[in-house]
Amino acid sequence: MKTALKFGLICGFLIIAYTLATFYIVGDISKLNPQQFSSFESMGYLRYILLLFILYLAIRESRQKSVEPPSFGSLLKTGILFTLIVSFMVGFMQMAYLYFNPDFFEKYAGLYLAQMKAAGKSAEEINMAKKVMETETVMKTPWANGIFYFFLTAFIGSIAALAFSMILRPREQQ
Repeated sequence: MKTALKFGLICGFLIIAYTLATFYIVGDISKLNPQQFSSFESMGYLRYILLLFILYLAIRESRQKSVEPPSFGSLLKTGILFTLIVSFMVGFMQMAYLYFNPDFFEKYAGLYLAQMKAAGKSAEEINMAKKVMETETVMKTPWANGIFYFFLTAFIGSIAALAFSMILRPREQQ
């Protein structure tokens, strides 16, 4: 439990710091060109790499600090608790960011459509994407976005916790 809390808080704060630094460095996203926008989007996925790396370290440390050989269940419990802590922090961060930047999705939509145009997509494809963006109003609310990212992070972390717990369980249990 202590290991999950320690690593979960470290990971959560690192993801928040990384995300905020990315937004600070990029500045106003509406001023990005399509190539810069593509790089900006890719940078967002790096937080999940960070999540997976630190999750692995947390489960490994839980195994190493165990007095007796840890069970698959105890390793999985550490991974799931870690994941819930990070998921809560990421969900809250997303919610707070949209609360303080309510025009984010309008800027994002403009950039996405410009990227589609630069990639040579047809006017029909661009109009279809625009209609989809206009109808997706629920995700534009801070609460819905925070909940979505909570569950997305929890899903990714839970699957990884399951895999890492299987990989790191003691040899006698395999």
